[in-house]
Amino acid sequence: MGDRDLTRFTPQHRSAAHAATTTSAPRWFLREAVGVFALSSSDIVVFFAIADNLDSAGVSRTANSLITRRTGMSRTTVVKSLATLIDLGLIVELDEKRSGAIMRYAIPAQRPLTHREIGI
Repeated sequence: MGDRDLTRFTPQHRSAAHAATTTSAPRWFLREAVGVFALSSSDIVVFFAIADNLDSAGVSRTANSLITRRTGMSRTTVVKSLATLIDLGLIVELDEKRSGAIMRYAIPAQRPLTHREIGI
């Protein structure tokens, strides 16, 4: 897949110290996506674990083991939630899947539309 041409959400931090103490996620996620896509609590937690790792370019280099450790969820639950978030377009994989490798993810700047909103 490589880097995709998409407008990414990039966290707005005032300084490196501020970035180290805050997590930033797009406002559309809790305000719209959780209700529109009927996300489970594990989906929400996995989304925020990825958002917590975003760099200044809007890319998160995250391994499943890191998400598992930070969220306290099982690997199976993490993998299932990741698949759900990717299928819904709430996070985007920037690399081909490789078992056991650190993956690069991005979060779109705007909430993806549903089939109903598009009219399909």
